[in-house]
Amino acid sequence: IFGKGLDQLWPEFTAYLKEKFSPKLQEISQHGIKEGEKITHHGYGTGSPQVLADGTLFYIRSDGKERASIMMLPFGKEEAKEICETNPLARIDIHQAAGVLLTQLEVFGNTEYHYDLYQVDVKSGHKHRLTQGGRYPFASWSPDAQQIAAFHIERGVYSLHLLNSKGKYLETLWTATEGESVAGLDW
Repeated sequence: IFGKGLDQLWPEFTAYLKEKFSPKLQEISQHGIKEGEKITHHGYGTGSPQVLADGTLFYIRSDGKERASIMMLPFGKEEAKEICETNPLARIDIHQAAGVLLTQLEVFGNTEYHYDLYQVDVKSGHKHRLTQGGRYPFASWSPDAQQIAAFHIERGVYSLHLLNSKGKYLETLWTATEGESVAGLDW
């Protein structure tokens, strides 16, 4: 395409990158390079992180050593506390007053797996099931926790449902066209 071999193109490409990005790299270096800090200590299997305004971190521990669990790490603390057990493919959303909104796979009709919604009390770890066979792989509390936005999937097609805080269907807000996919949800 360029009429040049890699031995000639590579030095030209390197020079181009230096020219283009040197000012930004110098700016970063002047302000000091900051490295990430390890927050959790459960191997590679931590997911669905959510943080409250006070800095408290909630996440799913799924490291293969212990049963998957919802974990809570208060800001400034070293040790996370287990809230309750779940399954490795679970996802969470957190609200200061309403607690954890959990989506997890459940056996339905003896042969199928569907995601259902649970409300989890942070203090007791009690899970209250909101849906039965709901097919909701992603969900999020409204800012006032009076409603839930949840992606529903049936026959490979996603729809965005509005539910009340108890998991009761209110209306369909959007339906994907066949082949469209979603990867998450936040209110």
